Amino acid sequence: QNKREAPEVMKKTLVLVGCALLIAPTAFSQVYSANAVGYVKKTIAPGALDLLRYDFLAIDGATTTVAEVLPADNTPANTRVFLWDAAGQQFSIETLVSDKTGTAWSPGTSEITPGVGFFVQIDAAEAADVDLVMVGEVPGDNNNSAASSVAIVEGLSLVGYAYPASVAWTDTTLAGAAVDGDRLFTWDTASQQYNIDTYVVDKTGSAWSPGDKVLEPGQGFFYSRVVGEGALSWDETKPYAW
Repeated sequence: QNKREAPEVMKKTLVLVGCALLIAPTAFSQVYSANAVGYVKKTIAPGALDLLRYDFLAIDGATTTVAEVLPADNTPANTRVFLWDAAGQQFSIETLVSDKTGTAWSPGTSEITPGVGFFVQIDAAEAADVDLVMVGEVPGDNNNSAASSVAIVEGLSLVGYAYPASVAWTDTTLAGAAVDGDRLFTWDTASQQYNIDTYVVDKTGSAWSPGDKVLEPGQGFFYSRVVGEGALSWDETKPYAW
């Protein structure tokens, strides 16, 4: 695999999904509740970066911001979130600030919805690994989220699969819409580097190389679209029954 060092980035994935009453454990195959509530837990080392995504909707139907995705009372002070401005091709930063008035995200206005990727960095001064838990309502028929659409621009887009499920990269419609030279950047939390997959077209055919990635719940990634090939709408349908 090709690897490349990146700015700074985070740690390990453990995924657990629960619901308002009960969800069968195999690939969300059976549901006994109209409104499923899920959570993804990420364990992050002090000072490290992890590339995440938020897989859920607000239970009250509101748009989720960084404050709902990573609540201040469950997140260490001085945690930073790096969000990507696809138009400007640069990062913006949210910081969890703690002072005598309390603890809150600053500026605290950044929206994080399904399909949006973002980096998280825990303060290096933390004494031990930190568990971050992201909670919300699972997208599905009952909340008009059976289909998703994620914007992919020319250049770099920081995105994620819009449903809380594992999916092979090459099974996504985005992978299937690639042109020669498009690239996928996933994050290796152990080495703090990117793994790079490239879509190659030559006289033998076309394929992702190495093309072995599996996108896990809570995992974001960068997608690099060749400039001049046009923007894309990455459309998917929910991979589970309800």
